[in-house]
Amino acid sequence: MRQIILDFYHYIDSADFDGLRQVMAEEAKVKLPNTRELFDSREAYIAFSKDYPGRWYANVERIVEAEREVIAVTEITNHEISFYVTAFFVIQDDQIIEMTEYWGDNGEAPQWRRDKGYCTKY
Repeated sequence: MRQIILDFYHYIDSADFDGLRQVMAEEAKVKLPNTRELFDSREAYIAFSKDYPGRWYANVERIVEAEREVIAVTEITNHEISFYVTAFFVIQDDQIIEMTEYWGDNGEAPQWRRDKGYCTKY
């Protein structure tokens, strides 16, 4: 299952969105809870990815496998801004049949927390 996820992000990183057909089932469902969007097919997700403005890159930082589900943490960047995506994948017959992506900003801790010494930068 790990290789399926690595291949998925390879296609994202290289902007080879048609390659996603190799790892996603035709009826794959993709949910983006941050924006309450549902893509109800692989083709809808591919079209969305092709039309997304700008050129983006993916760097997988962590993958955790559990039975039919895989969790991946990936940095998505266009070299000016970046986000961390935590994605939950359901795999069936060696294809992604469901994916839920949670997007989070990648930035600095708020100044007030740094000023009070609550955290340090790593």
